[in-house]
Amino acid sequence: MQINFTQIFQDSLNFMRNQRKTVLIFIGIFVISQLINALVSVPMPSLGDNPNPSQQDIIDALSKVEPTALIGSFLFQQLLMSFIATFGIATIHHISLQNENPINQGLMLTLRRFLGVVVLDIFMSLPLLFGIADVMSSFLSKNALSPLAFVSMVFGLFFFVRLCLSPVHYIAANQSIGQSALQVWRAGIKRNGVLIIYALLTYLFLPLVVNTIGAILGSSFLSAIVGILAALFQLFILVFTYRFYSLFMKA
Repeated sequence: MQINFTQIFQDSLNFMRNQRKTVLIFIGIFVISQLINALVSVPMPSLGDNPNPSQQDIIDALSKVEPTALIGSFLFQQLLMSFIATFGIATIHHISLQNENPINQGLMLTLRRFLGVVVLDIFMSLPLLFGIADVMSSFLSKNALSPLAFVSMVFGLFFFVRLCLSPVHYIAANQSIGQSALQVWRAGIKRNGVLIIYALLTYLFLPLVVNTIGAILGSSFLSAIVGILAALFQLFILVFTYRFYSLFMKA
């Protein structure tokens, strides 16, 4: 089965138009999460008025950040967004099955499956994180990027893309963590191209659109509008992800 991304976009838009109550609820949830993230985020030190800071300037600025606070803030934000994404996918799944009270059922499913989603998120991201760590180590030590760091980064990206649908499958299917990862890996055999397109759209293109809108409307007066638009895009990504997953696993 050929996957038509244009049709998935249209189906996702139609879904959001037909589920206005759910859309409003999740926009509210995402906006509240933005406020929470802003409260717990660790402010980064200023680089001064230099528009082109040197590598040493960046290293000196980063050295002023408390690592424990930064890591704690990052982990909290990631867990919060992962929980909301799990809740969104679970709710969309119940709506697609035409079950009653999809919000309530989605929340119950989220509470049952969230820990497994976190495990899968960590598992599929670990090689990529190791690759990023190698690249950052080369940058901070002012050494040239080693071939090992490059290979590690490429493998991490490949591994992440191949398993990026495993948390969705774990939420939607009655399978274990290992079965979900294996099922998605098998489904991706000889189909790397379509997974790469999906990953570029959901992890790069759509977030880039949100950031661009935020930069254009980057005044405090319009910050509320930017927050609502960002919430809409975040929800659209979840709907798009579920629609893509449904077609991908059937093909």
